[in-house]
Amino acid sequence: MKSVFDASNLAEVMRYLKEEGNFSQRALAERIGIGQTTVHRVLAGDIPDVQVLDNLAVYARVPRDWLYQIAFGLEVQRTHSPTVAAVANLLEAMPEDLQEMFLAQVRSVVDRRKTSPKLPDKP
Repeated sequence: MKSVFDASNLAEVMRYLKEEGNFSQRALAERIGIGQTTVHRVLAGDIPDVQVLDNLAVYARVPRDWLYQIAFGLEVQRTHSPTVAAVANLLEAMPEDLQEMFLAQVRSVVDRRKTSPKLPDKP
């Protein structure tokens, strides 16, 4: 898997995080803030409670709704690219004052690009 967003179920998400970080089940559990037994059960295909899903979404930096969709076997609605989803999740975790600063910076960049001549595409 190239990205956590390539996962099609919760066990794949957990496996990706474990392998990406080269973590043992215990080390991954500590980072997520859950028990090692829970990591083992999720890797075996069990669906944990909502608190575990929320902790996992925060740790993995993925949107909760996306994680819930794959956890419960729902069709994933990919309305945004993985990059947009990751940015949105990071923003959710920021205090509101930082969110506003980030938004101002993004608007500034977009405004500059609108008024700048278009650069030629790279070959």
